Amino acid sequence: MGNNNSLNGPNVNPIDIKNSIDIIKDDLSCDYFNNSFLIFKSINGIIYLLYSTENKSIITFDLVHNKKINEIKNAHNSHISNFKHIQDIYKKRDLIITISCFDSNVKIWNASNWECICNIKSIYLEGHLRSASYLNDKSQYYIIVSNTNSVDSKNPIIVFGLNGKKIKEINDSCDKAYFIDAFYDEKFSTNYIITGNDGYVKSFDYNKNKLYHTYTDYYIFHEHYNIIIYDKSNVVKMIDFCRNGIIRIWDFHSRLLLNRFIYDKTEIFGGCLWNDDYLYVAFDDNKIKLLRLKDGKIVHNLISNEKIVIYIQKINLPKYGECMVSQGYNNEYIKLWAKSSEYS
Repeated sequence: MGNNNSLNGPNVNPIDIKNSIDIIKDDLSCDYFNNSFLIFKSINGIIYLLYSTENKSIITFDLVHNKKINEIKNAHNSHISNFKHIQDIYKKRDLIITISCFDSNVKIWNASNWECICNIKSIYLEGHLRSASYLNDKSQYYIIVSNTNSVDSKNPIIVFGLNGKKIKEINDSCDKAYFIDAFYDEKFSTNYIITGNDGYVKSFDYNKNKLYHTYTDYYIFHEHYNIIIYDKSNVVKMIDFCRNGIIRIWDFHSRLLLNRFIYDKTEIFGGCLWNDDYLYVAFDDNKIKLLRLKDGKIVHNLISNEKIVIYIQKINLPKYGECMVSQGYNNEYIKLWAKSSEYS
């Protein structure tokens, strides 16, 4: 869960990230969503960038060779708001999950030929389908979805098989959930589902089919668009990003609040972990800021030229090593941030 750091490339000091390169200029589809684009390394070793356009196309872009590979036109009935990658280790293939917020459809694609192998239609009749993810349980992959509905807050998390068959529901779950993801804890051999809700974060024990924890404190919170879970020093930590300028770090299992950083008069739209000690965070003042995890101090600023950056993802590229990709709200560019300014 969190960001894909498995791509090859040398380590880079995050303070050395200073240059931005416009790698995509297109009629991009965007909204206040996490995973508005996707970067992944395929089973055959190619590093792809996936993004969507306003005409509902999915574009495949080769990041290493800087070229467009494929376009699927009218991939959904409405614009695409979310991507997820499954590296299917059992069938040796790459699967892509896409969702459309407004038609409430989830599609699963085989990335080798871009065949749609499953279309789960109109999952929620009311509200918006904001986020989808997956988990691996007993040699099977399952799709998990959450609903954002300001009218009826009783819509459960729904679990589907890759064939689109509904497996089960988890109740007491995702009232106004803007984000959903899954985390497998090897120590406890347990899958957990995490939702970022309007005011708090919830986790669910998938095996026991029930609520595990609610993470909240006395501060007033708004939407959560990004959550990062990582294991450091044998403590599973969870970082949640609240839109109204608050970042919290939790002990995932004990629910102990380890730290809280407050950035007044600003909005936050998510971030990415940098080598367990830093966070790059997207703020609404056209800056991507580097925060030191131990105290929340801002130690570096990147000027994005976009008023709001809605999503950032850390990656490794052979030419640059560790670097970062961002997309702004209502603009035509996807940018790569790196130590070097050359891209060809």
